[in-house]
Amino acid sequence: MTPDRHTFTDLNALFRASDAAATVTRITDGVTALGCTGVQVRARAITLACEPDNMLVAAYQQVHDAPPVTEDLHRITVSATVPATVPATVPVTGTADITGRITRAVVAALPTGPDGTAAVWFGSTRYDEPNDDSDIPRDNHSDHHGDDRP
Repeated sequence: MTPDRHTFTDLNALFRASDAAATVTRITDGVTALGCTGVQVRARAITLACEPDNMLVAAYQQVHDAPPVTEDLHRITVSATVPATVPATVPVTGTADITGRITRAVVAALPTGPDGTAAVWFGSTRYDEPNDDSDIPRDNHSDHHGDDRP
């Protein structure tokens, strides 16, 4: 039997700060609906002071001919366990690997812009543990090294 697999999503997206809490709930529900367990989602605003040439801001400007005014750049991190009972790919249709389906569920949960356009985003999901700079706490892992980030 295949063991449970751990996945980690790291994604940046532009959206209004007022949408963050609802977005976290939608992401949690969407990833859980895929059969994942232990879903942990964090969304935090990133200041652009040290990253003035952000590619998502540039992409937004190309679409809207103006810089984002009401949107903030957010880093979204999602940690989830894929139980052994959830196939990596859907056998009948050969649908994408679970990591791709998780990324699509996260992106589908992003809010639209004030004008109804889709959120601008960049990121992916992988089988792995969070990077050291992740905001996902590692409380439930035996290799916890005292990192108690919220």
